[in-house]
Amino acid sequence: MTLSHRDFADLLEVADERVLEVLARDEELPSAHYELLVQLANGTVAGTLLQNYSVPESALRLLLERFPEYEDMVRAHPDSPDDWKLDLPNEHVTTEALTRFFRRMKATRSERDRMLRRWSKDGQRRFGDCWAEVRPSSAP
Repeated sequence: MTLSHRDFADLLEVADERVLEVLARDEELPSAHYELLVQLANGTVAGTLLQNYSVPESALRLLLERFPEYEDMVRAHPDSPDDWKLDLPNEHVTTEALTRFFRRMKATRSERDRMLRRWSKDGQRRFGDCWAEVRPSSAP
């Protein structure tokens, strides 16, 4: 049973850091619950949220506002907007982020294969430069 937004907010008011971390790991929370967690998060809880690949874009945007020091980690999250990843070095883009990027971009098998070769070859190269070589029409 999922807690209502109000009940979840009430729980957060009395939760200590350990409880917040457990909640931040939960992969089945509604988007609004993740957003509430971000509002109360300290650095440790923010880091836990960034390791949870179910955290939605709306909560990632809030994380970026509250924790600018985690910018690269927020931008590299699999559910961050694709354009946030384009300036990152390939080594910061995880396999899960890459898989979701391909799905959202509706990449063909050929595009995926060519991008994987570029992505794995040079970790320091900009992700967006590699993608622009694969699909020139998408160059920023």
